Amino acid sequence: MVRRRDDAMVSFDVSADTSGDAVEQGAGHDGGARTPEPPRPGWLERAAAWWRAASPRRRRATAGVGGGAVLVLVGGLVAGGAAAAHLESERLRAAPGGVLSLAGELTEAWSRDGSGVVAVLDGGRLAFVEDRTLVVHDAADGSEVWRAALGPDLECGPRPRLSSGVEWTMPSTTLTCVHGDDGERTVTVLDADGAVVGDRVLDPEVYGGEHVRVAPAAAGGLAVVEHVIDLPGRRTVENSPTTQQLVEEIDPNGLGAATLRMEDALTGQVRAESTANRWPMSLQDCVWFSADAEGRPRPATTRIELWGVRQPVATPSVVGYQMCQGGTGLATDGTPLDVADVTGVSFADLQGLGVVEPFPGGGHVVPGPRGGTVLVTAEEGRREDLGGRVRVPAAQVGPVEPELVAVRELSTAVGIGDDGAVRWEAELGGDPDVLARVAGTTVVATDASSELVALDDADGSERWRVDLVHPAPDGRWVQPTSAVTDGERVTVALVEGLDGGPTWAGSLVTVDLATGEARRTELDGDGLPWVTAVDGHLLLHELDPGGGGFAAWPRIAAVKMLEPR
Repeated sequence: MVRRRDDAMVSFDVSADTSGDAVEQGAGHDGGARTPEPPRPGWLERAAAWWRAASPRRRRATAGVGGGAVLVLVGGLVAGGAAAAHLESERLRAAPGGVLSLAGELTEAWSRDGSGVVAVLDGGRLAFVEDRTLVVHDAADGSEVWRAALGPDLECGPRPRLSSGVEWTMPSTTLTCVHGDDGERTVTVLDADGAVVGDRVLDPEVYGGEHVRVAPAAAGGLAVVEHVIDLPGRRTVENSPTTQQLVEEIDPNGLGAATLRMEDALTGQVRAESTANRWPMSLQDCVWFSADAEGRPRPATTRIELWGVRQPVATPSVVGYQMCQGGTGLATDGTPLDVADVTGVSFADLQGLGVVEPFPGGGHVVPGPRGGTVLVTAEEGRREDLGGRVRVPAAQVGPVEPELVAVRELSTAVGIGDDGAVRWEAELGGDPDVLARVAGTTVVATDASSELVALDDADGSERWRVDLVHPAPDGRWVQPTSAVTDGERVTVALVEGLDGGPTWAGSLVTVDLATGEARRTELDGDGLPWVTAVDGHLLLHELDPGGGGFAAWPRIAAVKMLEPR
């Protein structure tokens, strides 16, 4: 059920002051504060000053001659301004991580508990699963648009990943849903207005059994993976010196070939297909140990499970399958992504490095067979010499130059043009994550500090940096998860904690891109925060902190729409 709220969250300024060891906001890369030039009066201010200084006769003459021209001029300015505002609004709505405004305190407009967004539809509408029912809400105000009762164990998609800002800008015109008890599963396709396009009963002889898994896919599709795995499933064993031997005794030949198909959900016709048959040489690379937390510091038991996701992952941009650091995948248009020979490939949401994801300029960034990354497009094929591991920004507005920002040697950001030439390099002292690219600025955070750093896209020089934890007690850390932008500001979601202590939801920090001035909005939810944008609206997703493990999707405790006030 959607809740609407008018109460504001607590906001306060986190811009560093000029005393002590605080970081000076708006400082240039040479450490000196910038002194802005006095602004030149605009045409309206200059005209008003002239009018006050003019004689009554001069005023009357001017008014008589220019009155009609002023009406035409003002009318033209109003129409031109409205057109420009409309164009900017449309640009932000279509941009990954683009929101209409971040000016002011961010407050909760509406919220929905219990499930995450399973699909984004045309017109800024969001689909959720509520038990046996598919429910669609308007992102602008949370109002219910339509609902459809389908059946038990309901799964719908294509589902956008929180880790991909691009996928939230790829609305679907149809929804695919799989529902029903084991052996009696049905796939139903609905249009964006809730009308049933058609359905098909899935033959249990073809789609049943533990070695076949399905997932709802884009464009009325169904993702199907067939993978015979003759290995023990998840189990819990008592700790002993021989625990490791349980893994060493597993036969690596138990992992056979995996076949991934994209089918038409209603006809079963195969649209595209891909196979994976390259797995780690040692299954010790395929097994995950997790000790019994209740037995600390000397846990009595250990859980052993395969490192992988048994079901296919289907998003608005990709269909993929991953198991034991290997896998295969396709773009939703059927373009092969050629990752069958890559170790460490990932399609599941929030699974770290090696993820296959769409690029804001088109195509997909995929891990390369020799490290680094490859850009795959249907038109140009594979671009392999990208100069490092490309970081896909969470938010990007408009065309950017240089085209790519990559990372070399885990600490150097590199700007790379569309011709493959290096435009600049910036040493950051840690592995940088690119949060946003907008207005000639690249905003990054590294794993070696608690700061946001803005780089000038022209030469890679530092524009400003913001300390995310000052003032704070020793041992406090922050981890940026995601970002959105309105073209003038960037808002970053933070997970916070103390070394050896608790972790909490943290806050949102909004930074002015021009000056580096920052303000913080404290969050009062229980989940870990992640932000995305849909049709210009800011969504805050609260992740269940206990929802880890090897799953295609994180567990979402609540989704909230925030807006400035």
